[in-house]
Amino acid sequence: MKNRSLYGFLGVCLISFGMLISALFYRGRSGEHYSFLNHFVSELGETPWSEASWAFNYGLLLGGFLVFVFMISLWQFFDSWLGKIIVIGGMVTSISGSLVGGFPMNNLNPHIDAAMTFFYSGMLVTILFSVYVCTRYNQKFPKWMVFPGTASFLCFFVFLFFTDPIVPEGAPVDAMFFVLENRPPLLETAIFEWAVVFSTLLWIVLLSVFIHKDSV
Repeated sequence: MKNRSLYGFLGVCLISFGMLISALFYRGRSGEHYSFLNHFVSELGETPWSEASWAFNYGLLLGGFLVFVFMISLWQFFDSWLGKIIVIGGMVTSISGSLVGGFPMNNLNPHIDAAMTFFYSGMLVTILFSVYVCTRYNQKFPKWMVFPGTASFLCFFVFLFFTDPIVPEGAPVDAMFFVLENRPPLLETAIFEWAVVFSTLLWIVLLSVFIHKDSV
């Protein structure tokens, strides 16, 4: 494939398809169906509750790798040091997101490490990209691209700093599982986590579409 920007779009499709399949076959600890309003993203990859956990985990592994290739293709669009930091940060974000599937929720400690790397690096990349679009260094991206980038950043920021963890820091793992067995209809932290995922995937799609049109 000559136009590597298409890898971003394909990566998002693969990740989204894996999430959808695993959500359809999910049956939780209380026999409940999956809900984007009170279930966390990573629960889609957790066995035995997610019968199609393979779809989520392999979707992240393969889709994240495709997004990584897409991030490499962005290098030629940036001539400044700020742009190079954005590309490197995007590579870190895509690989750490991929590793969330490589270390499912059943393997909790490396899973959390991968997830937190994704959240913090993704927040950094989206705000730096939004700043870059408004600078004199930007010769490629239209000004409206600041909106999806900023929206994604705000979702990261609110999720990381303005939502409460489901259990206090240092609490035993059993305490977290107790909450998951007795979850409320709306779980703010889960909602904002999904907002992070949806806004970031949309940002990648918009970048892919724009760069593809610019390259043909």
